[in-house]
Amino acid sequence: MIAVKLAGGLLVITASTALGFLVASNFERRPGELAELITALGLLETEITYAATPLAEAFAGIAARAGRPAREILSEARRRLTSGEGGTAAEAWARAVNAAWDGTALGPADRDTLLDFGASLGASDREDQVKHIRLAVERLRKAEAVARADAARLARVWKNLGFLGGVMIVIVSI
Repeated sequence: MIAVKLAGGLLVITASTALGFLVASNFERRPGELAELITALGLLETEITYAATPLAEAFAGIAARAGRPAREILSEARRRLTSGEGGTAAEAWARAVNAAWDGTALGPADRDTLLDFGASLGASDREDQVKHIRLAVERLRKAEAVARADAARLARVWKNLGFLGGVMIVIVSI
C-alpha cells in the first residue's frame, strides 16, 4: 500500500514538473523565434530594396535560410501566392501567419505586428514597403527584449512552480 502511494506521489510530482518545464519552454523559445522573424524581415528588406525580387521568389529564398517560425510563414505565404489561393500578397501573408501560429511560442502582440506588416505587402511602392518592414522589425526587437527578460525570470518560476505544485498536491493528498 505504501509502495503504491509512493509511486503515485512520484508520478504526480513528475507530471507537474514536466508541465512546469513545458510552460517554461515557451518562454525560452519566444526570444529565438522573434530573432528569426527579425532576421527574415531584414532579408526581405534587402530583397525588396536591392534585388527587386518578386515576393514569391523572395519568400522562397528567405525561407530556405530561415529558422522556425519564419520558415513556415514564408513558405506558406509563397505557396499561397504561387497557387493563387492566397489572393493578394496581404491575404496570403495573413493566412500564412494564421496557419503557422499554433506551433509558435509567440504572443498576441507579435501576431498583430506580423499581420499589420503583412497588410502593406504588395500594396505600395518599394520605399513604403521598406518603411513597414523597418517598423515591424523595430516592434519585434522591442518584443524580443521583453521576451528575453521574461524568459530569464518566468521560465525559472514555472519550472519551480511545477515541481513545488506537485509536492504540494502529494502532501495535501496524504
